[in-house]
Amino acid sequence: MINQLKKYILTNILLVIAVTSFASAATLSVQVVQVDKGHTDVTELSLLIEESIMDYFFSDGMIVLNSPIITSSNNDSTNYASAMNDARSGSVNYLAYITLFFNTENSTKPEGLLLQNIETTQWQLIRVSDNKQIASGKFTPKINNQGDNSENGITRFAQQIAAAINSSLK
Repeated sequence: MINQLKKYILTNILLVIAVTSFASAATLSVQVVQVDKGHTDVTELSLLIEESIMDYFFSDGMIVLNSPIITSSNNDSTNYASAMNDARSGSVNYLAYITLFFNTENSTKPEGLLLQNIETTQWQLIRVSDNKQIASGKFTPKINNQGDNSENGITRFAQQIAAAINSSLK
């Protein structure tokens, strides 16, 4: 009986610790916007970047949500408003708003997994509770070798973006 009581108490203590750490974990909504005059559908490249960013934050212990990738021929305020509404309805602490600007005019594979199809990437980190921008940044892909244009190179590029956002959270 005493051993069962000890197990019960220990289990409850562990449960309280787990729930407390879960409740205090930062939550992040990731919104990727694909700005591309040549595509109205979401590209495989945008999906891989979103997945890599989400994996980065999940591996860091964050609770991460995402909304469907927004495709647009320009970067307008309705995209941001939609992302913020999704973040608020998800009751998250922060919104990582990431805009991928494509330029596929001279690409040999406009639909392909080529980092060179992205001209530049901008990101903003916004605290959802007061709509305050905490940090922002810009990355231009550097293609030093053919490996940078591979799936691994794209993943590394996405992880650089995630690392910059993550350092702003700390």
